[in-house]
Amino acid sequence: MKGHLRAPLAPPRSLTAPASSGTFNAMETFSSGDLTIEVRETALSPSGPASLALLWSGTSNHRQPTTLLAPFFSAVLARATLQAASIEMRFELLEHFNSSTITAIIQVVQEARARGVKLVLAFDPTLKWQRLSFDALRIFVKSDGLLELLAIPSAPRTPSLSQKAASVHEP
Repeated sequence: MKGHLRAPLAPPRSLTAPASSGTFNAMETFSSGDLTIEVRETALSPSGPASLALLWSGTSNHRQPTTLLAPFFSAVLARATLQAASIEMRFELLEHFNSSTITAIIQVVQEARARGVKLVLAFDPTLKWQRLSFDALRIFVKSDGLLELLAIPSAPRTPSLSQKAASVHEP
């Protein structure tokens, strides 16, 4: 299944022209299969620098997610570099990602560091799979402060229908 960009509520404008409303021009949301990555942007303010928040939701189960995600991440990194913005990837609402997705995330970590872009990876430590995945990424945290892993416990979740169905079949 090919990835595609779903248009945001406001029509997209040039990546280089700042909006007058105090936020950058809208970047498009990434969507492929069951994965959605919503982009939220904030402008430079007296309280801090500009940032791009990438809100991951759904599941990332593509066999080669890097082929789909690389162009999207390239645009996000270009935007962050141009605007001197940090990037915050939020995984708390993500239900699952496969081992191939972690490779794509590692590539973003390395590219962000090469460009001098601060990257924050926020995850839910109450989800065992997220805790294990992001704990493994601690080897990429350096004294340069360009990568931060942020554990944010979420509120209790209601089990999905598939989780309920699976628990019915357990002995």
